[in-house]
Amino acid sequence: MQTLYGQSTLFVASNEKEFTDGMKFYKQGILGAARNAFENFLQSENKKHKVRTLQTDQAEAYIALIALQTYSADAEKLTSNAYTNIHNNSVRKLLAFHYAVYKFDKKQYKEAKEQFLKVDRADLTNDERISYQFKLGYIYFIEKNFAQAKPLMRDIKGIPGLHIVTGK
Repeated sequence: MQTLYGQSTLFVASNEKEFTDGMKFYKQGILGAARNAFENFLQSENKKHKVRTLQTDQAEAYIALIALQTYSADAEKLTSNAYTNIHNNSVRKLLAFHYAVYKFDKKQYKEAKEQFLKVDRADLTNDERISYQFKLGYIYFIEKNFAQAKPLMRDIKGIPGLHIVTGK
């Protein structure tokens, strides 16, 4: 009996291509195609491996992220499942940030605050950090917790292109 190692390598390369395509589509803003590619990758990985990898964590996070960004009906379920399944802490924190933004946009400020407090600001890009500070500061402001709101808003007050109306 002959073993066909080439077929195994082809499967791995094909599966890797799904993940790479998902990333490419996501960066291009083609979210439907990105979600399909990540779902195909995850399905193949789940059949092949019993152990989660960083890539499976990332793929599941991107599926949830895309659902949040497109306000899909399954966004909250996917995010909850991903948060439970994902073992990589930095991927979980990034997902928490995007879930917080989603909740903030839906004016569910209590839930948004809970998610924002799970985020490590050091893991965010500069634009994400500004968004984090503004949104969390706004939540504290509407809660009348001015002592918490003030430093968050003060830090972003002078940023060009950001329009915040203040009392001074």
